[in-house]
Amino acid sequence: MATPFLGELKLVAFDFAPIGWAFCNGQLLSIAQNQALFALLGTQYGGDGHTTFALPNLQGAVPLGAGPGYTQGQAGGATAIQLTLAQMPVHSQHAAVPGAELDHRVAGRLPEPQLRQPRWAACRCGRRGQRTNRS
Repeated sequence: MATPFLGELKLVAFDFAPIGWAFCNGQLLSIAQNQALFALLGTQYGGDGHTTFALPNLQGAVPLGAGPGYTQGQAGGATAIQLTLAQMPVHSQHAAVPGAELDHRVAGRLPEPQLRQPRWAACRCGRRGQRTNRS
């Protein structure tokens, strides 16, 4: 695995932050203990700017790069949207099996998958703009 840049975001599929990383859940960090990361992020995600600053809160969100119409640190969108039938495109599904009758009924309900939510983590190690020799 390549050595990360300070402030790099990574999607992880487990419920703990790797060593040197912190979850992007809006948590406050100490400026004194994370001076280089504070120099990059400032208070655009929160904190008082004197003793604390915040990591972005990406719970239920997807990061977007800054660009036309978006600035770094801007929150937007919705965590969930319920579609109506009017918003769904009209479609049909056909299956043809020569010499066989098809039964389109499904008995019962399939169990919900037990998946863990992926989480975003931000790198707290390394130097600004440089890679470290850590592995």
